[in-house]
Amino acid sequence: MVKIFSQHTTVFQQFVIASPLKMGVAIYFFIALIFISVWGASIVSFGVGNVQKYPKNSIYNLSFEWIDENGEKGTLSKFEGRPVILSWIYTTCKGACPLIMEKMKNIEKKISQTKECHYVLITMDPKLDTISTLLEFKKLHKGKAPHWHFLSTSVAKTREFSHYIGFNYKKISDSDHFMHDNVIYLLDEYGVVIKQINGLNSNEQELVDFLIKKTLWERIKSFFYQWI
Repeated sequence: MVKIFSQHTTVFQQFVIASPLKMGVAIYFFIALIFISVWGASIVSFGVGNVQKYPKNSIYNLSFEWIDENGEKGTLSKFEGRPVILSWIYTTCKGACPLIMEKMKNIEKKISQTKECHYVLITMDPKLDTISTLLEFKKLHKGKAPHWHFLSTSVAKTREFSHYIGFNYKKISDSDHFMHDNVIYLLDEYGVVIKQINGLNSNEQELVDFLIKKTLWERIKSFFYQWI
């Protein structure tokens, strides 16, 4: 790491001496190089040479299998590469769950021109929510293919995932209904929760604004590329 830092420092000094009027560009370039070096080194397991594919807090590290409304099986990591808007439903819900769907559709409308996302709904009632009922729920609430996904797994794995992501739900005795949180999560391209909104009265615009704003890294790239 010291050697890498030294190399980047030398490049930085040469760049500044050769082009003193482009000091601002040199600073951004230097920051970008250090970021790449530190990030790259942080994901390598030294001594064995293995690369950790996802961050430790990524949901994509969970390897158990899900099945969607079309009967297709796979792990959550199939959504890698795009942001994910994720929440929970059960198909017999007549109150909160349809409202959650509407919030997610509003998010889709507002960001469709700027970001391509996956919209993922997890059922908290895998016993009753079969493939066919999930598909009917998708059609009823007009979840558009191919970006909308309705997923189910075993009861045990559903509970395990809820603990992992911090979602609370409980079956009401002698009823087919649940008490549950009303949360919409935003995951980055690597499956890490980076934002969430809580409650049916929450404003989804907060999540939209967070999603479409440029990150520091994007600003560095756009600033640097204009000089190339």
